[in-house]
Amino acid sequence: MEQIQEFIDWFRLLFTDFNTWLKNTVNFDVRIMDLYTTYIEPLDEWIKIVGFFGVVILVILGLFGAIKKAYKLILIVLLVLILLAVLSIVL
Repeated sequence: MEQIQEFIDWFRLLFTDFNTWLKNTVNFDVRIMDLYTTYIEPLDEWIKIVGFFGVVILVILGLFGAIKKAYKLILIVLLVLILLAVLSIVL
């Protein structure tokens, strides 16, 4: 039982060390905040609002495109399954 607990502690420590290493190496939060303060914060408010609506429109159009492709994929899979079912009954 003690060996299992040691393994669990080792495994937890392994990911904790990896997480700390990633935080120190990548600095993702700091880079995003620097990007915001350098490029977006100095802009006028109306430009930020227009940019926000532009991003919202792009996200909505992207979702529509993804839904349309998923619908086509489902139709093709259903047609192939129906064709296989008919062929298996006939043969």
